[in-house]
Amino acid sequence: MSKLDIYKLAIAEILNSYDGKIPEGDGRIEFQKVIDEKNGHYVLFSVGWTEDSRIHDCIFHINLKANKIWIQEDNTELSLGHLLNDKGIPEEDIVLAYLEG
Repeated sequence: MSKLDIYKLAIAEILNSYDGKIPEGDGRIEFQKVIDEKNGHYVLFSVGWTEDSRIHDCIFHINLKANKIWIQEDNTELSLGHLLNDKGIPEEDIVLAYLEG
C-alpha cells in the first residue's frame, strides 16, 4: 500500500468516525461529508438549524498535496494533527495550512 493510500485510509477513518453522531442542539443539525478523491479533498460540515439561525460550518477540511496531508481548517475538539499522529502519520507529513503564511 502506498503512502498516499495509507493517508487516505487514515482520513477516511476520521471522517467515518462522525457517522451517526449528531451535533449538539435540538436534532436539526447534521454532519455532512464531502469527499473528492480525484483532487484529494476531504471536508466535514455541520448543516442545519438552531432556533432561528441557519448553520453551515466547516468542521474540518483536509487535502492531500505534494505527498503530505494539508489541514486547511480544523474546528474539531481534538486536534486533527494529533488524531493523524495516533494513526501513524508522521508529524513531518502533516501541514497545518491555517498557520502557514
